[in-house]
Amino acid sequence: MMVTPRIQGAGHDVGIAANYGVEGCTLSYEGPRGAMPVFPKGGEPHSIQITGEHAERWQADVIMTHYDAWVYELEHFKGRPWAPWFPIDCDALQTQVEDKVKHAAFRITQTRHGQAACQDRGLSCEYVPAAFSAEWYKPQDATGWREGAGIPEDAFLVAMIAANKGAPGAPSRKSFPQIFEGFKLFLAERPDAYLYVHTIMQGHLDLLELADRYGIQNNISFAHPYPLVSGHCSVHDMAMIYSAADVLLSPSMGEGFGVPIIEAQACGTPVITGDWTAMSEITRTGLAIPKSEAVRYPVPHSGKVYGDMFIVRGEAVRDALVEATTWNHDPAAVASAVGEYEISRVFDEHWVPVLNKLEATLAKPNRPHPSGLNRAQRRRAKIQGGAQVAA
Repeated sequence: MMVTPRIQGAGHDVGIAANYGVEGCTLSYEGPRGAMPVFPKGGEPHSIQITGEHAERWQADVIMTHYDAWVYELEHFKGRPWAPWFPIDCDALQTQVEDKVKHAAFRITQTRHGQAACQDRGLSCEYVPAAFSAEWYKPQDATGWREGAGIPEDAFLVAMIAANKGAPGAPSRKSFPQIFEGFKLFLAERPDAYLYVHTIMQGHLDLLELADRYGIQNNISFAHPYPLVSGHCSVHDMAMIYSAADVLLSPSMGEGFGVPIIEAQACGTPVITGDWTAMSEITRTGLAIPKSEAVRYPVPHSGKVYGDMFIVRGEAVRDALVEATTWNHDPAAVASAVGEYEISRVFDEHWVPVLNKLEATLAKPNRPHPSGLNRAQRRRAKIQGGAQVAA
């Protein structure tokens, strides 16, 4: 909810459609110019079919989505222009994504990598990165956090913040097996090391079983599941985790942006990632494992290849962790290196000009509005997306 209040504050009416967490009722979220409605999710996956209904009720000028673009069908938007703010988490623009966004009235992606991937296919696309708030994410005094998590204060602490999700039978997109293997190898160098994993243990993979499989069960700590599913894990809690860690380990198969990578650095903690997709540009302090230390993997989707991602080698994870033990970064300098992603700067430098371009595009002559209302009657914008970001 960092972006929607700022968009409302810039003079736009904003309605928000949730595709997770709100069901059976319409709530409201207070912005600088009054309450913004938060419409509920639908009954089908991704809440696609209800999107146009929300937009029609709100008399939206435009539907902006912050979600994977391939899930949408234009007929669900009931004739309203579509402006997706979408991730590209593969090596190039996926055909399934291109087939959808080429029909959009306006396109925005979250990385320079994604913008270039669109331009390579002849599609114009604006760039607005995801962001963090320096009010929440900054170097913290995390004294005592390790004790509370059952981790020795003098341990070399590796943190992993990642969703344990994926298609049945598919590789782990967040590279859990490769990370656990690499950490096991690393323990031969640093037997005092601990791996803290902030995710649901029972998900795409059984991570407790996986830890046992690699023999790291005595050096791993998992987040308590209740705060994760109940919403009681606050931004302050997350900032403490990042600040308590010596390094964030996040060499996933591919990222559309990689918010934890930015948040960790904002809290003064260096990162280990992969030198592919979004991670190449957001890894400012730490190490991006090169593609030569990974295996290219064509991701299947509905019987076709969705796009190419990369599976990191366990040995490369170990080598990166060994190198990380030699780092001695100043937390303030680490945080400063990602300053361009702070929300106030992102909004002023990216959202404001992009919203102006969007408004100019929508105001072009001969663009009828499906409601038949004039502009003064329908000066409202509606956003649909899991992260609930609007325009």
